[in-house]
Amino acid sequence: MSRTASTALQVSPDGSQLYYAVDDTISVLHAANGELGNVMTFSDGYYVGALDTTPDDNGTVYALGNISGTGTQYIRRVDMKAKSVMTSFPVGSIPGATAEEQFAVTPDGKRAIFMKPVILFGQSDVSEVDLSNGKIRQLPGVQPFKYPSTYIRSLEAINNHQVVFAYDNESTLAASVTIYDLDTGVKTGAESNGQIFSQIQYDAKTQSVFLLSQFKYTVGQLMLQDDGTYKNIDLGFRTAPSSSIFAFVRH
Repeated sequence: MSRTASTALQVSPDGSQLYYAVDDTISVLHAANGELGNVMTFSDGYYVGALDTTPDDNGTVYALGNISGTGTQYIRRVDMKAKSVMTSFPVGSIPGATAEEQFAVTPDGKRAIFMKPVILFGQSDVSEVDLSNGKIRQLPGVQPFKYPSTYIRSLEAINNHQVVFAYDNESTLAASVTIYDLDTGVKTGAESNGQIFSQIQYDAKTQSVFLLSQFKYTVGQLMLQDDGTYKNIDLGFRTAPSSSIFAFVRH
């Protein structure tokens, strides 16, 4: 695999398998021994940008990607046991655009949240697609992002009705973490001036959000307060300047 290859990694719901996508191929790796399982290669030049799974749905994986050379983006549900595409919905097309990486499927498998294709200096929005019929709805109240100065990162479905994401503005070094209600459009969260976040991670037990600062190399935690607001707490951890990925694992 080259350093410029498009890659994505997702753990199966039961933790027994890893779904690993490189360009137009999704592979199954067995977590216990690292052995390679089934491999799905798309014959139509579908390049994968992101993967997601849903609970109690082992053996299938959702993918966001585009058809090489066309800029047409699709969300697909793939049966890795049968090595076949179960559903495929077009979700936007811009010539010259690459597959987006911000993608999340609600735990019930009914909705997918995604970024529309974008090119240099272009603008994109966060949208929702009904996975039963492919109907697309732009999410109201979510500030659009413009490549390459503003980004939406770490998009994650925290339940069937809410997603969390970071919105970074590299021009002003201001960032916000937003919990967004898909049904009502209500947003809650916190802003942080003077830093942007390369990664965030939601913790369902404490209803808090862990943060990795891109330039300060610190790890913090947004803690929910009694009044419904969030307080940013510096956990005292520091990462290497080149570090951009972390994960908290609850025991």
